[in-house]
Amino acid sequence: MKSKLYQDENYLRYLHYELHMLPSEIAKMFDVSQSLIHHYFRKFGIEYDKTLSNLKHRKYQCDHYYFNVIDTPTQ
Repeated sequence: MKSKLYQDENYLRYLHYELHMLPSEIAKMFDVSQSLIHHYFRKFGIEYDKTLSNLKHRKYQCDHYYFNVIDTPTQ
């Protein structure tokens, strides 16, 4: 019997916002289609974090905020 946890709003929010899982990863986890997961995202008003998708698919990880704070004195 397949688990229907993807129909639980709190669990979907936990997977997406806390564990940073993409809808495609959630769909694979439950062996359902991506469109079904997107349906429940829309139904529950869960905002899909598109930046998360971009970060996960990068070839190289880097700190984009490295130069925001410059803590050395000017000469």
